Amino acid sequence: MFIANSITPKIIYLEFNRQVEMAETMLRFQEHYESPIYSGVFFTVSEFKDWYKDEYGDFTYFTDWSGFNFPSKILKPFYDGKFDPLSEKEVSLLNFFKPRRDDFYIISSAGGEGVFEHEMCHALFSTEPDYREKVLNTMGPYDLDDARSYLKKSYHPSVIDDELNAYICADWEFILEETGIDIPKELHLELRKIKGEYEPQGRGD
Repeated sequence: MFIANSITPKIIYLEFNRQVEMAETMLRFQEHYESPIYSGVFFTVSEFKDWYKDEYGDFTYFTDWSGFNFPSKILKPFYDGKFDPLSEKEVSLLNFFKPRRDDFYIISSAGGEGVFEHEMCHALFSTEPDYREKVLNTMGPYDLDDARSYLKKSYHPSVIDDELNAYICADWEFILEETGIDIPKELHLELRKIKGEYEPQGRGD
């Protein structure tokens, strides 16, 4: 179903054959982590589909999202039976990681190098305290209220700084072109420089 690559001991990259298969597998893990509605909530796929249709007009999640990321702590309620019944794809992922007892971070992507970079920003933000501190200090002087408001439509408030980091570092042109929000290129370049200081080369073994 997927191939797991250890980018670092604490960052695991899951490579799927198809984007739809990836999204089907990751949906509830991802949305339990950072959804503006379902973060920290136990829910069924049917409930999520109904909400998504109401919010966006149709259920296009499996093709809308080409990257996923979440910390290993998100797996615990799935192991504990809070999401019963589990899908076969969810069971496969949980079985793969069951032997591990440490804290780590899971990412996956489809759609090109830019998506992988975006997910790596999240992984570094979570696993490298010095990276996170530098990013937050760098973003601090800038007025990012418009960008924060935009991201709150799709993400829980607890991950907004992390999302700002990933979007400004890896998707700066997207923000400018798709939202019209003006974020200085200077900040984009500063965050890319920080990422370059911490990012390992390649996608692991």
